[in-house]
Amino acid sequence: KDGYLCLVLRKTPDQILLKDALSYYKGKIPDKHIAWILSSLYNISCYFEYLGISHNSIQLDTVFISPEFHSSSILGGWWYSVKQGNKLISVPKKIFDIIPPHVKNKKVGNIEIDLESIRLIGRELLGDSSGTRLSGMRGIPSKIIDWVRGVSSSSAKKDYAKWVETLNKTYGSRKFITMDIDINKLY
Repeated sequence: KDGYLCLVLRKTPDQILLKDALSYYKGKIPDKHIAWILSSLYNISCYFEYLGISHNSIQLDTVFISPEFHSSSILGGWWYSVKQGNKLISVPKKIFDIIPPHVKNKKVGNIEIDLESIRLIGRELLGDSSGTRLSGMRGIPSKIIDWVRGVSSSSAKKDYAKWVETLNKTYGSRKFITMDIDINKLY
């Protein structure tokens, strides 16, 4: 009405904020659920790469997940997004801290920002955003720890393919594992 454009994204009733899901699991989501969450985010990053954009704010409070359909949506933080190669407007501090130096120096949108953000989400969902304590945590497969503590490539498609390879080596063939979250206890 006032001459400005806005983006309206509707969430479906099955979607919950990723930050709330982490809280529901008391700060550590089981690794088999993290597998599908990161897979979904890597799929989205491939689409971003295809479109030539970098979101620059993939975080626990911008991502919504559907435990029912094992899918993710990025419904927040769009004001940080830019075309890849264009000057960054701004990024949240938490994201700024993980941007690779060669990207940070250029101050332009780059898919590597999103790829590093997905690895950070993996560490956060495992219960240790720095990744330094993950090796001492019981029950987390070493290949998953190595992945979330590793360094992203400059290609969403390459990272997604390597992530799928990591999952196959860790868990074998894909299985749908129900993520039971009682909405009444969540909200």
